[in-house]
Amino acid sequence: MKIRLLYLAILVLLITSCRTEQEKDAIKVIDEQLSYIENVIEQYKALPIDSLNHVYGKKLKPAADKIKTELDINLKLTNEEMTTLSNYADYVKGLKKIVPLAEKTAQGLFVCRKQLTDLRNDISHGAIPSDSIKIYLEGELYNLALMHVDIIKVLELKTIGEDYRRTEQKADSLIDKIFKK
Repeated sequence: MKIRLLYLAILVLLITSCRTEQEKDAIKVIDEQLSYIENVIEQYKALPIDSLNHVYGKKLKPAADKIKTELDINLKLTNEEMTTLSNYADYVKGLKKIVPLAEKTAQGLFVCRKQLTDLRNDISHGAIPSDSIKIYLEGELYNLALMHVDIIKVLELKTIGEDYRRTEQKADSLIDKIFKK
């Protein structure tokens, strides 16, 4: 009985370890991409996306709308004040585009992670013929590649540094000075 169990264990090990080179390569690529996706998701979690969305909705958009409607009044602004308001408007436009993009790409990352995990399981269990693995893998990687540029744009939120914070503070004080009556 022990010899049969030992023979069965050796047979199972041989069968599971006899993966084709395509299967091994595909699993390696999938693992690398899953690691990349997990890394990006962790970086997304650290981004202030919700707070930026809140700030945009509650503060920046109303202030920008007020500037648009009231700048038609013949205001005397210096070049520095106009530059500050212009930079502030660019900041508002950027947030208006980045926040929805972050939400869209986050959903896409979760879908890609699920698809790649399922593909890895299918390859591991021999559900996909060796000659078709490359086609399936390329299809999944293509979806991830389509999002790559958008992911980079979203991750640039980490670099909003002190320049934008200073611009926002200058614009806040300028808006208070000009438009608060």
